[in-house]
Amino acid sequence: ISKNKYGIDPGTYGAAGGVNLTNKRYLGKIDWNINDSHRASLTYQQTEESLPQPYDSNANSVILTSRWFTKTSETKNTALQLFSDWTDNFTTEAKFSYQKFEQVSGASQNLPTINVGVASTQSGSSNGVRLGEDRNRHENAINTKKKAASIFGTYYAGDHTIKGGFDYEDTDALNLYGRDLHGVYTFDSIADFEAGKYYRYDVR
Repeated sequence: ISKNKYGIDPGTYGAAGGVNLTNKRYLGKIDWNINDSHRASLTYQQTEESLPQPYDSNANSVILTSRWFTKTSETKNTALQLFSDWTDNFTTEAKFSYQKFEQVSGASQNLPTINVGVASTQSGSSNGVRLGEDRNRHENAINTKKKAASIFGTYYAGDHTIKGGFDYEDTDALNLYGRDLHGVYTFDSIADFEAGKYYRYDVR
């Protein structure tokens, strides 16, 4: 019914076997001895992850694979450090870093959430047969950009050590949560689903 009448592939019913996490990590570092008193270090790190989130069936529902979603994320970090010995008694450390993080949770295609009741469920129940995109994953993303800078100095005065410095951080963040943006259809029965007669429709 889903495919022939509505053009929506409902997926299949079965266990979540074969679902694997994909994790890739990259690291690069360059150290530069500028001279006997100064040295610099540049570090780059990148992490990419993709984690399928399957739903397991329960006693009240049959959950098809179109309800599953994937959480993907990418983190990029760049850091530049400068270490300086100005005298035998005074040293400084300066650092600048930039981090970018992106995470998206959702299905491979935009679909409404569809809940089809069966004889054992109450009217308007979300139990029964579940297909389509998870209502909490219609639009779900986190994006952050963080810039940080610091400079600290250390002065050795005989038996005493004096430390001081400056620290700065700026963060831009986007947290998108678009529940029900693609619509949520609830049908009381398979016959109602075939006839297009939904009990309830929610959208934001």
